[in-house]
Amino acid sequence: MRSRSLPLCLVALSLLAFSCKGTEPDTHLSGHVIVAGPNSPPGPIPVLLYTSDPFSKGSAPVMITPATGSGSELSFEFPTSISHGDYYVVAWLDVGLDGQMDTGDYVGWYDGKTTAGAPVAAVVHKDHGKNASVTIQVSIMP
Repeated sequence: MRSRSLPLCLVALSLLAFSCKGTEPDTHLSGHVIVAGPNSPPGPIPVLLYTSDPFSKGSAPVMITPATGSGSELSFEFPTSISHGDYYVVAWLDVGLDGQMDTGDYVGWYDGKTTAGAPVAAVVHKDHGKNASVTIQVSIMP
């Protein structure tokens, strides 16, 4: 009798585990990009997602999604596969196509602060099972 109860317990636990999967709603990391100034960008503005300071040397985004819309307010949304944790969000349209944030590019980042002329990255925290939404103001770099 004992040999049958162990497999039955394992099956019951497996069914319980499978029934719990997928019960949480899809959550998003999303937001708006507000374009400052009279000039509209020449195309969608890419929004880059980082897990470390985006302004540190050698930093690379883990995901990119376009901010789209019309006028000066664009919207973006990362896929629901973004898990809970801390992220940095930067909007950057590389107009010069040189891979550098420089004159003429559209640039903005969450919380938009600078210290001594250098950008300061601010953390966006996405809680487990909750949506996170941010607003980024983008302007043309002089």
